[in-house]
Amino acid sequence: MRTNRDAGVRDPSTFTQRKRREQLLGCAIDAIVDLGFKGMSVGEVARRAGVSKGVVTYHFAAKDDLIYEVVAQIFDSITDFLESRLRRTTPNTFVADYICAWVEYYRTHTRYMLAIGEIWGNFRDETGRRRFSEQAVEGELADVQRALELGQADGCRGQRRSGDGGDDEGCARRPPRSAGGRPRVRSRGLWRRAHRLV
Repeated sequence: MRTNRDAGVRDPSTFTQRKRREQLLGCAIDAIVDLGFKGMSVGEVARRAGVSKGVVTYHFAAKDDLIYEVVAQIFDSITDFLESRLRRTTPNTFVADYICAWVEYYRTHTRYMLAIGEIWGNFRDETGRRRFSEQAVEGELADVQRALELGQADGCRGQRRSGDGGDDEGCARRPPRSAGGRPRVRSRGLWRRAHRLV
């Protein structure tokens, strides 16, 4: 996803400056989650960090620059997390691994997900149009769609191997089947598990 990281954002050159920026970004995320997007301001971030507004604007020229950097930090976190979980996945297990990785991310990074939801729905330009839309993640969605299509093409097709007791060909994780042979969906169990984890 493309952000405005380069516009209006100073590159921290010292350890202290990098730590201060991390602190300010954390305070911005907390303010967004606690007060909503509209309640977050440069002044609120400064208050939470225990610094003056001038310290915040030294690192981020305006609220928009701070928001773009928050989005970049969250997306970097998502990318690192998913890549580490999906490195060794196969087309046969991709869908399950992908869903489990997202459930784990939501569970372990709840504040990030709440913040990005607030930003996505409320960050607007001067005309009132949302700054982020489906086009902002078009490339990422295309990659996931392609992987899912490959998984469908190469995954379980209900084909039987001759004489092996009826296992699906090439399936590492075969969903449970009903008496009619259709996959049995265990959405209630997945729903309960996802909510217990979050």
